[in-house]
This record gives sequence, structure tokens and C-alpha cells, in this order.
Amino acid sequence: MKFLSNAFIFLVFIVSCKTKSDNLLQTLIPTTTIEAKSDNKIAQAAKKYVENPFSYDITMSYHVTTYKNGQNTKTAVYPMGDINPEIGVCTDVVIRSLRIAGCDLQELVHRDASKHFSFYPYFIWGQGKPDPNIDHRRVPMLNAFFKRHAKTLTIATDDKHINEWQAGDIIIWDLTGSGKMDHIGIVSDTRTKAGNIPLIIHNYPSPGYVTQENVLNRWVIKAHYRYDGCN
Repeated sequence: MKFLSNAFIFLVFIVSCKTKSDNLLQTLIPTTTIEAKSDNKIAQAAKKYVENPFSYDITMSYHVTTYKNGQNTKTAVYPMGDINPEIGVCTDVVIRSLRIAGCDLQELVHRDASKHFSFYPYFIWGQGKPDPNIDHRRVPMLNAFFKRHAKTLTIATDDKHINEWQAGDIIIWDLTGSGKMDHIGIVSDTRTKAGNIPLIIHNYPSPGYVTQENVLNRWVIKAHYRYDGCN
């Protein structure tokens, strides 16, 4: 009887514990999805962060980019600067994935914004000049950059348009319906069997780390881009 009791407790523990490794297992061994195995560099880079996720920085604080290649230099780094690689927000999935693919958004956004300040929504933060520590880590700033330098694609997700969402594409949402652009992700090469809907690689407060999920239509889609600048 004691053995059965202990076995029951162990089973409850296994079922009730939801960890990063559980999410990873579900992502790597999907039961309702099909993986296309695209060779898109951005998508493949993003999947590395699904396999080894960093946590969501719930503070969403301003950080000086003192990290380079995973090491804290304890001084501002530009270009190729980063924050603590163990944390990040939604934009950091895009930044770090494109960096692996060969593009440094920190430098690209800063250089473009420095030359074309009025094209970027600095008024949102009352900011009078570019800041390479934070500009590329803000969704509206990335939207402005991709709008200028990427191919703008459909935001429709019906059967007629769903195949236009390809691995490595960038998606931007409005989380609350307020009109703001406040979340960003990368289209994966894995799609649902039902509906052929592409999964999205993103970092969100729930579950609190980088994951791959069926969230394409969870929020209001504001923009859909394809960036080939890393090729």
C-alpha cells in the first residue's frame, strides 16, 4: 500500500510540473503539427532559442547593451551589443535570431534612424535622439525599420492567404486592440495539420520564455514582413 501511495504521489508530481523542458518536448515532438524543415536562416536561428530558451524580462527595463558574445563587458557595446543573454523580451528573439543569420539590428536600426530620424516614432517616448541601447528593442521601432527595408506582405490568414506566411517572416501584433504595436515574433517552419497555420516563435510573459506556439491569430495582426537583408 505504501508503494502504491508513493507511486501515486510521484505520478501527480510528474503530471503537475510544467517546466521549460516540458514545453521543449512538446515543441520537438508535435502531435498535431507538420515540420517543413525550411532552410530559412532566420527561422532556423529562432528555433535555437526554442531549444535553449531565455526567460521573459518581466521588468521590461531599460538595459545598457554591455554584453557581447554572451560576456558582460561592463561597458556599452555597439555594434553587436546585447543585454544579459539569459533574459529578454519579444524583440530580443528577433534581434538575436537575425544576428545569428548575419544581421545586426542594433546597428541597422541605429544607422537608419540617425539618418532618417523623422521616419521613426520617437515621439512615443519623447526621445530627442537615437539610442543604440534601446531603439532596436522596441516593437514600433522595428516596425518602422522593416516597413522601410523589408517586403510588406498580407496580414490576412484565411485559406486563400495562409501559404503567404513563410518561415522566417516577421509578424507584429496589437495585443489589446488599442492600435499599438506591442508584440513581435518569427514565423516557424512548423505548421498545424488542421488549417495549415504556421506556428510562431516568440517570447511572451506566459509561459515566460521563448516558445513555439499556434498564436498567429491570437491577437490583432498589424504587420507582416519578409526581410532578406541577411542573405
